[in-house]
Amino acid sequence: MTPYIPYMILKQSFTINGVLSLQSPLNILPESVFRDLTREDKPRRNSIDMMGMIRYTVSKEAKRLNINNITAISILTNDLKKIASDQELRQYRDLSEQVNAIITSRCSRCSRFPRHRPR
Repeated sequence: MTPYIPYMILKQSFTINGVLSLQSPLNILPESVFRDLTREDKPRRNSIDMMGMIRYTVSKEAKRLNINNITAISILTNDLKKIASDQELRQYRDLSEQVNAIITSRCSRCSRFPRHRPR
């Protein structure tokens, strides 16, 4: 299936009064993000950045709508980042820093965040 239809359905959730807009992350708790991003058998060790937090928000809405098209999620994430105000981006950046503080405090070997596993 092409990503167009899932994208349009998902986009409707982020459209207010006919305008695409990024939802404020102020009602998202860092602890709940950490739990959502962590599997019980494998604690999360990688950091999450602002873009990852926006993608988290879009993915959560996609899951609620039973949309699992990764391309549609990625396209909408990029579109939302482009139209977001500086204040909204700062809020997502602050949330990612709070989640990263939780990751660091829960992971004994995480003095810094590896992006990839060493070979």
